[in-house]
Amino acid sequence: MSGQGCPATRTLAGLYFDQGYYPKAAAVYRTLLAKDPQSRDLAEALFRVETMIDRLGGELSSDMDTRKKELGVLAERWAGLVLATRNLQTLNELRADFERGSPRDEDG
Repeated sequence: MSGQGCPATRTLAGLYFDQGYYPKAAAVYRTLLAKDPQSRDLAEALFRVETMIDRLGGELSSDMDTRKKELGVLAERWAGLVLATRNLQTLNELRADFERGSPRDEDG
């Protein structure tokens, strides 16, 4: 087990790595290497993760609260972009109607 309630697998380690949870990925790779110490690809994967951790140093945000705050900021930005896109579409439709001489809200 990896300590998180899931079995330690290469897939789990890869998912952690892809999502930026480098310390968790390293822990899973260490668990797998303990079971198969001769595995060169596991050793290389662990080296890659540890290199990433060293490279990021203080920039690494591994605690869940920080991740949630970052996700919240990204969600707010995304919502703003969706709203701006919809507004732009509406403006483009209004401009096209105006250029055709057929305003939307004309009563007849």
